[in-house]
Amino acid sequence: MKGRAKLKARMKGRAKLKARMKGRAKLKARLGKARELSYELACLAAMRVTPLVLGDTKGGARAATAQMQTRSDHGIPSIADMTLAEKVAQLFIVTPDELTGRYGPTRFDARMTRMLDARMPGGVIVYARSLKTPEQARSMLLGMQEHALRTTGIPLLLGVDEEGGTVARIGRNPAFGVERVPGMLELTSRPGAHELVAQAGDTIGSYLSDLGFNLDFAPVADVSAQDPTTSFLGTRAFGSDPELVSAYALAFARGLGRSDVMPCYKHFPGLGATEHDTHYGIATCDRSLDDILSADLIPFREACRANVPFMMVSHVWMPRLTHDDRPVSLSYQAITELLRKRLGYAGVVVTDGISMESVRRKFPPRRAAIEAICAGCDMVMKPGNYPLVLHSVIDAVKRGEIPEDRIDESVTRILRAKRLWASGDLRDF
Repeated sequence: MKGRAKLKARMKGRAKLKARMKGRAKLKARLGKARELSYELACLAAMRVTPLVLGDTKGGARAATAQMQTRSDHGIPSIADMTLAEKVAQLFIVTPDELTGRYGPTRFDARMTRMLDARMPGGVIVYARSLKTPEQARSMLLGMQEHALRTTGIPLLLGVDEEGGTVARIGRNPAFGVERVPGMLELTSRPGAHELVAQAGDTIGSYLSDLGFNLDFAPVADVSAQDPTTSFLGTRAFGSDPELVSAYALAFARGLGRSDVMPCYKHFPGLGATEHDTHYGIATCDRSLDDILSADLIPFREACRANVPFMMVSHVWMPRLTHDDRPVSLSYQAITELLRKRLGYAGVVVTDGISMESVRRKFPPRRAAIEAICAGCDMVMKPGNYPLVLHSVIDAVKRGEIPEDRIDESVTRILRAKRLWASGDLRDF
C-alpha cells in the first residue's frame, strides 16, 4: 500500500511539473507576441500616418501600375500628395527582417502587411535567407508590390545583390535552377569579353525580372588594383583598366535594363585600392581627388553621362578627398560637390548598408542616416532598427536640422526612377 501511495504521489508530482512546463510555454508564447506587438507599436508611432487606400488592383505589379495611371504620370502620386512621414519613409531601403522584426521572413503575410501599412519604405533589399524557391520568392515579392501599389500608388523598389560569381543570392541557390553566371573578372579574361558581360546582364536581368525584382545592386564598377588579390573585392570587379571597366559595367547595366531591371553602380568613388572590407571595420584609402579622377572615377563618370538610375556610395574613409573625419557616404564634399556638381549625376544616390562597421563605429545608424541625407544621399540602406532610425530622421526635419526641401529633392529623384521603371523605358537610360 505504501508503494502504491509513493507511486501515486510521484505521478501527481509529474503531472504538476508537466502543467508548470505547459504554463511556461504559454508564457513564452505570450512574451513573444508581446515583443512583436511592441515592435508594431513602435513602427506605428514612428510613422504616425494613416494608409492611403486607392482600391483593389489585380494582375501583378506592372498591371496594377497600369490600372492607376489616371492618378498622375505613370500612376504614381506626386510629392504634393504625401505627408512628411510618407516622404521620409521613401528614403529607406530595408530588409524583410528590418521590416517585420523577424529573422529571414519568407512569406507575404498579415504581419508583413501591417508593417507595410505602418511605414511603407521606398524599397526592400532581399537576402538569401528569405529566398527559398522560385514560387516562394515570386509570391512574397508580388505580394509586397501589389500591396504597395494598392495602398499608396507608389511601387516598391525590390532589390537584390546579384552580381554573378560569389555574390549571387539567386544564382547560388540550386532551387532556382537558373544559369550560373561566373564572376566578372573570370568573364573579362575570356575572348569576346564585352559580349559575355552583356549576356551576363541579360541573363541575370531576365531571371530577376521573372521573380519580381526591379533593382539589382550591380554592376561592381570599382577599378581593381593591379593585383586583384590585394583588394577584398577579388573577382567581383571587372579588372584594373578604368576604360575597360567602364565599358564592361555599362554593357552589364544595359543588359539588366533590357529586362526592366534597374542597375545600381557600386561602390562610388571606388573600393579597388582598399584592402579592408567595409562590412567588418573601418576601411581607409589614401588617394586624392586627382588620383581617383584619373582612374577610379572613370566608370562612375561614364555612368553619370549614361543616366544610370542608381548609384551606391561606399563607407570608405578618404581624408584627402573629404577633408574631414568621416566616411565618403556621409561627406557633403564627396556626394554633393563631387558626384552631383562636378560629375553631374542626376540619379538616385544610395548608401551602402549604414549598419556596416566602417560607418557605425563612429556614427550610430540614427546619426549616420541624418548625416547621409545632409551630405546629399537620397536613400539609406539597411538602417538596422528601421522604426527608430525613421523616427530620428522625421524628428530631424521637424527641428530644422534637415530642411524639408532636402527631403523633397530626394523623393523627387526616387519617384522619377520609379516612374522610369513603371514606364518600361529602361532600354533608353
